[in-house]
Amino acid sequence: GGDEYGHQLDEFKHFLQDNVPNLDPPTTYQLILHHGRMDLMLYYAELNGDHDRVVTHHVQRRQWDKALECLAKAADASLFYKHSPTLMQHAPVGTVNTWIEATRGIHSLLDPRKLMPALIRYDPATNPTGHTTNQAVRFLSHCSRNLRTDDPVLLNYLATLYCKQEDDEAILAFLSEQGGADGRVDLQLAMRVCKEANKPQPC
Repeated sequence: GGDEYGHQLDEFKHFLQDNVPNLDPPTTYQLILHHGRMDLMLYYAELNGDHDRVVTHHVQRRQWDKALECLAKAADASLFYKHSPTLMQHAPVGTVNTWIEATRGIHSLLDPRKLMPALIRYDPATNPTGHTTNQAVRFLSHCSRNLRTDDPVLLNYLATLYCKQEDDEAILAFLSEQGGADGRVDLQLAMRVCKEANKPQPC
């Protein structure tokens, strides 16, 4: 019955664990999936360090939190760049939390510039109920304040987002910090965006 099956399952997991280096991954995956055992497939993929397969599995099933958990655990920048555009569209708050964690400390795992495709795809309307903060602004202001980024692409995009927000003080404070003759923010661009958004123009 169930007990016996559970015992066999444990034995098979131990077998996988003990033999990871000796098993041929394509054959092993095929064998496991032939028996329809998705849980074992994920277990073997993790043992094998095949984090991309695990993240992709969760993304395809819209299990955003599990995908983010696996990304954080894998600590592989290329996986962040690959999956972040989709995750940012569906789980923006969790995605930005994970990015901020991955860019803390001296050795930042991520290059924020490479997250631009995900930031551009983000729509604040996809925020979960109760979260009003623009998550792209949240991450980019983390880059500006905490990471001290001087990347004009990031800073100009942040200025553009600030210009579109209700809060005029935020853009004025940001531009007084980052604008000016030797500033990295394109004031002409900021003024144009403010004009389009019917904002008082920074000068």
